[in-house]
Amino acid sequence: MKAFVLDYPNYLDKRRNKGGNGIWLHGTNKELIPTDTNGCIALENEDVLYLSRYIEPHSTPIIIKEKIDYLHKDSLLQENREIQDFISKWLSYWENKELDNYMASYSERFRSENMDWQSWRAKKRSLNRIYKTINITLENLRIFRQKDSVVALFLQSYHSGSFDSFGLKRLYLEKGKNGWEIIGETWSPLPPSLKKYRARLAKNILKPKEKPLIKPTLELEEQSIRSFISKWKGYWENKELGRYMSCYSKGFNAKGMGWQSWRDYKKALNKKVRTINIKIGDIKILKQENKVIAAFQQDYRSDSYDDSGIKRLYLEKKGDDWKIVGEDWKSDFDNDSTQK
Repeated sequence: MKAFVLDYPNYLDKRRNKGGNGIWLHGTNKELIPTDTNGCIALENEDVLYLSRYIEPHSTPIIIKEKIDYLHKDSLLQENREIQDFISKWLSYWENKELDNYMASYSERFRSENMDWQSWRAKKRSLNRIYKTINITLENLRIFRQKDSVVALFLQSYHSGSFDSFGLKRLYLEKGKNGWEIIGETWSPLPPSLKKYRARLAKNILKPKEKPLIKPTLELEEQSIRSFISKWKGYWENKELGRYMSCYSKGFNAKGMGWQSWRDYKKALNKKVRTINIKIGDIKILKQENKVIAAFQQDYRSDSYDDSGIKRLYLEKKGDDWKIVGEDWKSDFDNDSTQK
């Protein structure tokens, strides 16, 4: 007999003062009778064995509803886009240490780690002073609704000058007066089982029964592009030339410069400046045949030069990774665009 432990009561359950614990999804040899368990979900053994092929511990969501509510596809996609845009801005504020904008993403009713809104702000303010740079990438964003709340679940990779972490982040969202707000969040280290699963995904060696049942949607593809841009930006700011250039295709070309010339150019610039700070906003992603164009507002700041304008990255998918095959830049201040 197989059995799976559920995470009840989760953050939202506790927030709603729901009690109980030890809720499992399990099989049974007995005849199934309604309300015959103390809260567990019981299935016939053969059904649990069948479902187990599609359940990855700590990863597969199990949603329990009395009835299925149907939404129009367009409204569902619109809500997902709103949430993805909200998370993208929240991430940018966090990375750029824009404390006021970052905290504006949080509800006054926020609670996490026994901290309220004010305590959370004080914690983040302290960390912003400690860490010179903060770079974060998100993977595998999934969005689930629980009544009037939304749970955004993703893998979060956090890098600063003196601290790195990788784990599962959950943002609990509700609609406020000015749009989506975070009412709570949790983070936990990646469980060993999920580390192995992620490694198999990366190596593309999943067995047939383990392959995802749903193909990546356009929204997930856009999220992977946004994550790639965030990573590229972090390498640029930290002057990690090797990692920065790993974002570029060997066939890269921009304004007459190939991959090696671009590397030499960036290496020379890195020596001239002590610090680089970049803010990115209003990302628009367009698909043209086999290429993707990511256009966004870019604010560049260094100790010797500042500029703002529109950056366009021309991307291609190489296996599971995005690569930059070209880029251009248009300054807001003059007609002659210097490469940034």
